[in-house]
Amino acid sequence: MCTNQDLHIKGTGTTATVTNAEAMSRIWQSWVPRRFSSTKVSFDNIAEFHQDKSRPDQTLCFYSGGIDSTYTILKRVMSGKSQDLLTVLGMDYKAHDKTRFSDLIEKTSAFAKYASSTRILVEADVYAIYKPFKLNDKYHHVTHIFALAGVGFLHSRDYKSIVIAADRRLDQQFARGYYGSNSATNFLFDDGLTRLVTDSDNVTRTEKMPSLKQSPVSLQALTFCSDKRSRPLNCGVCSKCMRTKLMFVASTGAIPPLFQSDLIPNEWYKCFEYHYPIELSNLLDIIISAKYYGHTDALPFFTANEEHVLAFCRSGEAGIIAAMKEIGRIFRDLWVHS
Repeated sequence: MCTNQDLHIKGTGTTATVTNAEAMSRIWQSWVPRRFSSTKVSFDNIAEFHQDKSRPDQTLCFYSGGIDSTYTILKRVMSGKSQDLLTVLGMDYKAHDKTRFSDLIEKTSAFAKYASSTRILVEADVYAIYKPFKLNDKYHHVTHIFALAGVGFLHSRDYKSIVIAADRRLDQQFARGYYGSNSATNFLFDDGLTRLVTDSDNVTRTEKMPSLKQSPVSLQALTFCSDKRSRPLNCGVCSKCMRTKLMFVASTGAIPPLFQSDLIPNEWYKCFEYHYPIELSNLLDIIISAKYYGHTDALPFFTANEEHVLAFCRSGEAGIIAAMKEIGRIFRDLWVHS
């Protein structure tokens, strides 16, 4: 898509793969026409496979130890569903960072055993392939879903469904803008036999916190810190940790014992780059949830923080800044691809 070329795969594929891949490329072109083009897909041979009704309806779930995948898997377990787990080295943890990845596996092992009898570990430095094309920016990461789907479908012979957790409720995905993993295109990873399923796009991340807090085995496994030096522990200071602390307080009234620092600043709205739609969405989620769950008193100076955010939204400045940043992205893309 980024090179404006058709794709021919030496091997055998299905009609569903061709149809869905081409449809996905058209969607990405409509979202980012300056960067992506629609693509024709072909194989040496097309083989039509039929669903084997005797084949067990087995499910493979991506599991990173983060809020979203842990919530989705916990929900499945509580519903009596079975699944195998897939954890990938080369995504949040770089392929060379094997020591911290081993620490991650140890930290999440109790939950993994609680959720499944099978956990698959895969090392895949896929990002190294995508890096030269410069497809990602800070708030519009694209390539991770293609990397994850590629790793997941290596196991398609054994599974009918490969589950990935949504990181945002569907309406928040609209507010965020284009992003790699989303409910509009994820379902197109489907070869007619195995499909990628996006789970939990009916809840915000803040709404996931009460269920996680009520499950000790889930809570102790959580790891989401953006400070590579602290992983898989949670520093409590970085942007992701601060956001997660606020989400816990907004929905449950308290910070669980997950962080090396429990401090929340008085002007906590400043922890977000809320000029960006994705960050404004996070901040509004916290404010709206705190009022819904009745925990506004648990957040320091809630009213003052809310007023700052709402004043920004009402001023029209939000739209102007978003437009300026989009113009900046366009010129940056033109420079990179010139």
